[in-house]
Amino acid sequence: MTLLAVRGLTVRYEGLVAVDGVDLEVPEGAIAGLIGPNGAGKSTLIDAVTGFTPAAGHVSLAGRALDDLPPHRRARAGLARTFQSLELFDDLTVEENLAVAAARPAWWGALGDGFRPSPGPSGAVRWALEALEVAELADALPSELPNGPRHLVAIARAVVGRPRLVLLDEPAAGLDERETDLLAAALRRLPDLGIAVLLVDHDMGLVLGVCDVVHVLDVGRLIASGPPEVVRADEAVITAYLGAPPERGDGT
Repeated sequence: MTLLAVRGLTVRYEGLVAVDGVDLEVPEGAIAGLIGPNGAGKSTLIDAVTGFTPAAGHVSLAGRALDDLPPHRRARAGLARTFQSLELFDDLTVEENLAVAAARPAWWGALGDGFRPSPGPSGAVRWALEALEVAELADALPSELPNGPRHLVAIARAVVGRPRLVLLDEPAAGLDERETDLLAAALRRLPDLGIAVLLVDHDMGLVLGVCDVVHVLDVGRLIASGPPEVVRADEAVITAYLGAPPERGDGT
């Protein structure tokens, strides 16, 4: 079953076409990847799908059209996202960061830093902390945490409302190998919890290792879609993103 359906998505900035007529799908219960070179339009596509950037085309979630909805109403419909900059409130504890997101159905980013929820974890907050295996960090401030746990906290906050789909914008940026392995394990747990994933990242090992399907953008256009092993071997992808194909002087 198709959960997210994007049809003809186009984003223009004056004379620049940043996303050019993209069609893609994310199946129910799947982890989908979105890759491409710098400037390919990946983050712009996420912004358009979640309503932060005006776009032409059609976006639907579980059959419901989202085209005319602002970001907070798309969030209520079941879309959640993270940002490259994480956007954590460093003056709130980890638990309070999640409580801010859980307390109101409107988009958490519209809340001011001065809002402080009442103490005591709700069931939703406790569920998200445990789902991302960061419950022991509940009382810590994000500024006290290493990079890897901060990224997991950002994902926990995104999923605290139990969305149908979470869109992750470069969650592995700056992570070392061990932290990336922990992130991969966390991502694999989300579909079993009823949350599909659209993952944007430059870490090809992560994307090809955890995703069921991978979409590839180049200069705003979709150039390939399919299972990781098919996309890995696609000549257009090799040329545009993965580098030139190896020379074969050994007869293989």
